Amino acid sequence: MAKKVLIIGEAFFPEDFIINDLAQEWHSNGYEVEVLTRTPSYPFGKTFKGFKNKFYQKTFFDKIPVHRILVIPGYQKNKLIKVLNYFSFVFFASIVALLIGKRFDRIFVYQTGPLTVALPGNLIKILFKNL
Repeated sequence: MAKKVLIIGEAFFPEDFIINDLAQEWHSNGYEVEVLTRTPSYPFGKTFKGFKNKFYQKTFFDKIPVHRILVIPGYQKNKLIKVLNYFSFVFFASIVALLIGKRFDRIFVYQTGPLTVALPGNLIKILFKNL
């Protein structure tokens, strides 16, 4: 039985980060991989074409399910918006984590921003005893 892994991070495809390669590698090695991330907007601060910044949308990266959540955009404008962006990720990712977190064997946090990115993963670990 394949291990089920949830990757949590603020950045994922179509944004260009190494986590995309890691997710594909784990998937090709037989892991059931899913990703919990925000609507893509890095580095421009605007939602990428083909995506909507709404509470929840499910997309796919190859065959990997990607759960995308709403964030407050425009983090480059000022520090308050940046803080609100980080906290909106934690808030909405935690809600989705409560709904999907129980089915995973492992949680992997890909942290490119503040340590608050790890909070939804910690919530899953506390509530569902995931490792």
